[in-house]
Amino acid sequence: PAHIGFGSRASVVLSALGLACRLSGIDVDERVLCKVSGRGGTSSIGMSVFVGHGGLLSDPGRIYVGRRVFLPSSSSVPPEEPVFARCGSFPATWRVLLFLPRGRRLSGVAEAKFFAESTPMRSSDVRDAVAASDWFARSVGAVDIHEAALALARISSTGFKRLEIANQPAVVGDAVRFLAEGSRLPVGMSSVGPLVYAIYRTASDDLQVLRRLGAEAELLCIGEADVSEGDGCGCLLGSK
Repeated sequence: PAHIGFGSRASVVLSALGLACRLSGIDVDERVLCKVSGRGGTSSIGMSVFVGHGGLLSDPGRIYVGRRVFLPSSSSVPPEEPVFARCGSFPATWRVLLFLPRGRRLSGVAEAKFFAESTPMRSSDVRDAVAASDWFARSVGAVDIHEAALALARISSTGFKRLEIANQPAVVGDAVRFLAEGSRLPVGMSSVGPLVYAIYRTASDDLQVLRRLGAEAELLCIGEADVSEGDGCGCLLGSK
């Protein structure tokens, strides 16, 4: 489904452009497709996945001097040249389990309104969110899933991600907390939600624990993802 946190809009737009070029016999570099797609005004994750980046992707953000109105990618003007995410490794033994609570989809005017009403944030909130994201990246690099769980819990409770979770029905935030507290694993909400993800280790009973907790909470489990570096699947954990 669209508008639940999969990042499908960028995938569909870029794939359609690529298909049109191929059917027309036009050989166009993927980065050129990214430039003309109109995507990437706020987040470059979708474009970065499209050009073949995988693993853990970190968006470098945008600098708009004097600007105090912040909008989602669908409502933002992209920079003249595409900005691509930084690519890091993701542990080969880690996977992501996806759950879909009964939340709300946010897009178009409603999403733009939410961004406008929620920003700008206090500088202290921004610093806390950046520090939490850096903490998570270091934990992934060290293949320390317990430290990653603490960092991701911090991401969920500060900055714009806290507002995104609070904007969803209570069942979504409750699901994030229930899964995280019950499993002691990294759990969060993708983008503005309501998609919830949990990171687990393949050589353990993590998956069984998460499935049991999901069943207890009556959460719809919609699949598993391998986000190993280079397989064209990015791991998007933060907020726009």
